Amino acid sequence: MCFVASFMLPWGFILASKRHDPLEIPREAIAQRIAERGVQGLRYYDPFTHYGMFGIPPYLREVISKARVLTDAQPFLWEA
Repeated sequence: MCFVASFMLPWGFILASKRHDPLEIPREAIAQRIAERGVQGLRYYDPFTHYGMFGIPPYLREVISKARVLTDAQPFLWEA
């Protein structure tokens, strides 16, 4: 989640997978993947901050626990 100036409010991002858990990737593997891709000078991402990206504050966990989860079987449909 981060503030998006063009929307003037916090905006959430979702990463989803039915096969892979990003929290199971060892720090060494993350560092290796970054090095293999030749990425340099990252200011906001590294093996340590990777895990923090998936943490959310208690008030959001509470809201999510009460919210409807959208799925392929039950998507959000909006009719104008």
